[in-house]
Amino acid sequence: MKRRVSLKRLVVPGVCLLMVAGALALGLAYRSKIPDMGLADARNIGDIPRGTAAISYAWGEKREDEPWMEEKSFAMVDGEYEALQAPIVARVGFTGNVRLANGSTGQEITVKEVLRGEEFLSEGQTSYFYQDYGFVKMVGCFRYGNTLNMMNPDYEYLVFLEESPLNAYNKEKAYLSYSVDFGYIRLGGGKTATLPEDYESIDFLDLQDYEFFSVSEKCTAVLNEIRGEILAEFGY
Repeated sequence: MKRRVSLKRLVVPGVCLLMVAGALALGLAYRSKIPDMGLADARNIGDIPRGTAAISYAWGEKREDEPWMEEKSFAMVDGEYEALQAPIVARVGFTGNVRLANGSTGQEITVKEVLRGEEFLSEGQTSYFYQDYGFVKMVGCFRYGNTLNMMNPDYEYLVFLEESPLNAYNKEKAYLSYSVDFGYIRLGGGKTATLPEDYESIDFLDLQDYEFFSVSEKCTAVLNEIRGEILAEFGY
């Protein structure tokens, strides 16, 4: 005896399929009208086209930055530099590969040495870590909102990280920057200089020698000094 198939069981899946196909078509049509300024497909820092990105803020632009930063409390938690409390500290190299989303930046690192947190990552491991205040689309360009510059592939860094809470569910391990202003510190690169006041006119790719962004000599001195003190805690 043949089993009868109800009309409802045939029609409902067909309608759902048409709705999904329609939604995809509308999405593709809408996306085609959005101008691609070059960052959506960037997989490496070198893929960022010149003339499309600049920074949006530098320390010292506000009058209150200098006295506030000279106290150094902005970098501390319970009287200790926040970076020193990170569960993961490692010496790494930056591959140059990136994952850029609206306001978030992922950078791929290769671990050279683990100083703390061997239960979370290991020497030779290659993974992405993420931080906030990345690129945001503005009128006519992209603006990088972090005062901590992205890494430079020419240097090694000491990174201060924590595990992503999603690592328990994903095969690919990811990490989060533990400190906003001192999530990583360049090794052997010397001190960072103060930016000129017209920094907004400088192409982002021309700023790779700057570890952070400051237009105040006082703020620059504090940021360089704190970096030196943190590195000294680990023998650098």
